[in-house]
Amino acid sequence: DSSTGSKVEHTLVKVLIEAHIARIHDEFKPMVEHEKIDDLKRVFALVNRADKFRSDADKSNNVSPFLDPMRDAFRQHVISEGIAAVDAIKESALAEPKTYIDAVLTVYKKYAKVVLDAFVFRVERTCHASHVELIAKLANNSCLFLNVSS
Repeated sequence: DSSTGSKVEHTLVKVLIEAHIARIHDEFKPMVEHEKIDDLKRVFALVNRADKFRSDADKSNNVSPFLDPMRDAFRQHVISEGIAAVDAIKESALAEPKTYIDAVLTVYKKYAKVVLDAFVFRVERTCHASHVELIAKLANNSCLFLNVSS
């Protein structure tokens, strides 16, 4: 019956995913850095299963001890890549602002594609809001590199 199946799935999640979640999180960042889209997709699908069984307190607080560390690692990577891209063109961006916009959009497009390709299960939560937030953070952080007040 379905309740037995759910109990078995919950037990399997605990034994096979939750018990190894720290290692999964450790391996996530190198996958992002090396753009291993298929691996990211598989890891995300696996961890997303565990997320279904998080505690009621976590659900009510919109906290995911399984997905949040992955989302945070991805966010930090995108911000770092964006800052590096802006830093690489900061001299020319003062003379030609289009260079700055092109650099930011290049990073945005690259990682928007990663989100769509690897994290398709949560596009509605992850894609739009996070990308807008990342672009805003990147713009704020890049002003520091360009010595421009925001």
